[in-house]
Amino acid sequence: MDSGSILYIGGCGHSGSTVFDIVLGDAPKIVSGAQIAGLAHIADFRAIECACGEVLSACSLWGTALAQLSPEQYNAIRATENVISNERGFAQFLLSRNARRRYAEAYDPLISALLEAGNAEVIVDSSKNLSRALALLTESRFDVRFLHLVRDSRAYVRSVNRRRRARGEQSIYSKPLGKWAIKNFVASTVIRAIASGRYMKVSFEEWLLEPVATLSRIEKFISKDLSEVIRRIESGGSFEPKHIFSGGRVSRRGAVRIEPERLIDSSIGKEFPLPARIVSGGLSGLWGCRPHFAPEEARPKDDTG
Repeated sequence: MDSGSILYIGGCGHSGSTVFDIVLGDAPKIVSGAQIAGLAHIADFRAIECACGEVLSACSLWGTALAQLSPEQYNAIRATENVISNERGFAQFLLSRNARRRYAEAYDPLISALLEAGNAEVIVDSSKNLSRALALLTESRFDVRFLHLVRDSRAYVRSVNRRRRARGEQSIYSKPLGKWAIKNFVASTVIRAIASGRYMKVSFEEWLLEPVATLSRIEKFISKDLSEVIRRIESGGSFEPKHIFSGGRVSRRGAVRIEPERLIDSSIGKEFPLPARIVSGGLSGLWGCRPHFAPEEARPKDDTG
């Protein structure tokens, strides 16, 4: 097994993984890798801008790492583009070790190059995709730790529908609730069993309300010093995205702070149809999500990706 490790953030989108990625990536010897799986969808690295202000091909992290890959290695990454989209590859990966091995072998050279370019021992990968997590946990030559990030299902649905309304689309409830339930069930059963002692669950609400306690748990989980990050949070400091190139709005709005005001009210509002109220409340309770009730004026105008 190679030196260095991957802290993989898995679960649903709209759960604050990008903020987690940015904060953890500010610790010594940890580099923020964002949604690394997204590289498979990029045809021209000169057309995508990194949070550092450079295009990916000129970025001190991504440009340096990508330059170390051979054309064959990059093509192997591109070939994975449709393998894990919408979790298409999960059943195949679960049944075929060869499929998992091919996927992990495609990405391991990039992980190695990113760790070297970032002078890091740990890379944070907030791709969230469970098919990818399954392949890396079982076949990567790096030590992989799976951090299962869970957000209250009611707040998750509100976040999904806020994005839909911004695009002029109608709110939906059954589909996002179904996706939330399936992904979190698979993460907390199949992935947890495979990862064994390399699995840890954190709730988004717990993270924002008790960031120091949460980071102290993660510090033990990955065996890395997070004291600098903890001190900055305690002093109300902010965190720069650095080399994030994906992750919704959060990577494009500059420095982030850990602020409880960012929590969306998880009470069941009248806009939820009755079946959705019953299901979402039950699902959140099953996963131990702590409801948060925010006054209307305190609700954020945008959301994490």
